[in-house]
Amino acid sequence: DSIISYLRGLLLRTQPMVGVAKLEAQFDKEFEDRWTDRSIPGWQEPTRNDPLFSLPSNKLFASKAVFESHKTGKMYKKKVEEMQRLPFEEQKKLLEVVDSEDKRIAGLESRAAKWCDLLRDTIDETVQYLQKKQSQTAEEMEMEKDIDSDEEEDDGV
Repeated sequence: DSIISYLRGLLLRTQPMVGVAKLEAQFDKEFEDRWTDRSIPGWQEPTRNDPLFSLPSNKLFASKAVFESHKTGKMYKKKVEEMQRLPFEEQKKLLEVVDSEDKRIAGLESRAAKWCDLLRDTIDETVQYLQKKQSQTAEEMEMEKDIDSDEEEDDGV
C-alpha cells in the first residue's frame, strides 16, 4: 500500500495536472472487469485451490516440505479439529474470507502495476541518471558541477 501511495505522490509531483481520481476510478473499473474474468496474471486460480495452501491456518507455503512439516504440528491439528466442528455455513465463510483477501492483494498488485506503467518514463530516466552519477569519476563530477554553476551564473545575467 505504501508503494502505491509513493507512486501516486510521484505522479502528482511530476504531472500535477493529471486527474488522479479519474485515473483511480478507471483502474478500479478495469480491475473489477479483469477480476471477474480471472484474467489477472497470477490470480487465475484462487489461492485456496493451491496444493500448498492450508485453509485451517490460512497460510500459503513456499515448498511441500514446509507444508508437510506444518501439518504435523499441534497448532495445525488443533485448527483442523476446530474447523471440523464448525457448521457448513461457517466453513463457507472461511473460504469467502480467503477469496476476499485474494481480491484485496490482487487489487493492490494491479494498482501498483498501473502506476508503474503510467510512470515508466520517469522511473527509467531516474534510473539512468543514477547509474550515470554512480559511474562518474571524481574529476567528471567536478567538471559537471563547474558546468552547472556556469549555467546558473548565465541565467542570472
